[in-house]
Amino acid sequence: MHTIGGSEYDDMKQVRLLQLPSSDGQDELKTLASICVKRNIIFHPKLHVDPESEHEILSKGFSKALLPLLRVCLQHASVEGEQPQGLAQLTGLTNYARSALSGDSMVTSPYLDNLLAESTKNDDKKINLDAIYAISMDEVREGSTSIGIGSYLDARDGWTVLAKEYAQYPANHKYCKEGYVVEADSQLFQKMGGNCVSIEYIGDHENPEYWKNSGGAMARFFFL
Repeated sequence: MHTIGGSEYDDMKQVRLLQLPSSDGQDELKTLASICVKRNIIFHPKLHVDPESEHEILSKGFSKALLPLLRVCLQHASVEGEQPQGLAQLTGLTNYARSALSGDSMVTSPYLDNLLAESTKNDDKKINLDAIYAISMDEVREGSTSIGIGSYLDARDGWTVLAKEYAQYPANHKYCKEGYVVEADSQLFQKMGGNCVSIEYIGDHENPEYWKNSGGAMARFFFL
């Protein structure tokens, strides 16, 4: 492992897992995985290996492969006595919602099931559900011309609850094993005792692809 970046607590650092060059010179130095840390915030864990390759690190799975790096990041994040926190991307949240709202899917969302029942009796819940459906299915709501910020705002209350539900699935849950929940940042943070405490959102015009993939939601974890 190797850490790059400034030496001060306020400096951003990146902890990397490296593959050293081979003795025959055929393989060069490569970054296999990395995690960033700034002050007490840990973020952007990433595998740099082509998922279509047969590299041995892929056999470990995302969480196990990055766990040694997370341990180092936690040491950096706690050096000043502050509580370490993790900011997790929720890649695949939109697909999870789409699967749960599809009648022929094997996915069940406890929150969406409850919202479906409440929406028949409550107009606000109906608006909330319609917006979630539009975002998940990539279908424009009646009376709208596009899926824009209005749809995301109407979905916000319900989407936040849904995002927290998604962030709390452990890596050994069948939805992770079957690909309905993407094993990623949240599952890694849980491996070191991280608890999801809140859902936050990136800027309205920041990273349109991430908005489409996750509704702009990110999960904040506290390491206790």
